[in-house]
Amino acid sequence: MERKDISRLACLLPFVSGLINSMGLALFSVVVTNVAGHFGTFLQRITTGDYPFGVALLGGVVVYGIGAFAATWISETQQNRLLLLSPVWGSALAVAYLIFYDVSGLDSGAMWLLFGVMGAYNAFASNLTNGQVKPSQLTGLLIDFCIDAAKIYGKKYDEDTVCQLGQKNQIRGLIILFFSLGIVVNVSALQLFHLPLTFLPLLFLVATTMALRPTVR
Repeated sequence: MERKDISRLACLLPFVSGLINSMGLALFSVVVTNVAGHFGTFLQRITTGDYPFGVALLGGVVVYGIGAFAATWISETQQNRLLLLSPVWGSALAVAYLIFYDVSGLDSGAMWLLFGVMGAYNAFASNLTNGQVKPSQLTGLLIDFCIDAAKIYGKKYDEDTVCQLGQKNQIRGLIILFFSLGIVVNVSALQLFHLPLTFLPLLFLVATTMALRPTVR
């Protein structure tokens, strides 16, 4: 995959991820891709006796992993383009389902649905780009960004290596920026224009499915 294609995907895929994560924040007050944080919160809640929410978070982490496994299994075993894109159009179907679903209080099933969707979506993006675009893994991206930035300014590497490190950091910067924009745009659309919470995620998931059809083989 050419660099321009990676750059384009580093904008599109994280933006959609941010849109969907904003749904998790609004509906359940959780970021549905924060696996490490949720596992820590699960242990804390179990320790303090808040079993329902703790178990709900643990279930979300498990479903996230199942989604990632399923998306990767499909990419490894299927040749049909429609099936290869199933993590994306499946995410669109899940978001469309939540349009008509009245989420009130702690609804583990609906929350797990978003966890599974994001696990599959993130694995799809990583597989498609050979690990270069991981739309929601901001912790690892920020660490890698800072490490490579330190190497660049440390001036201990040859020019070609510094150039490669710089290109990697450009992609990481785009991912962080457009993930953040996705959350800001959807929350702003909800507050300023009173658009439905699911409108932009669904719209961009459909657009992403169409845009990726020539890319997925």
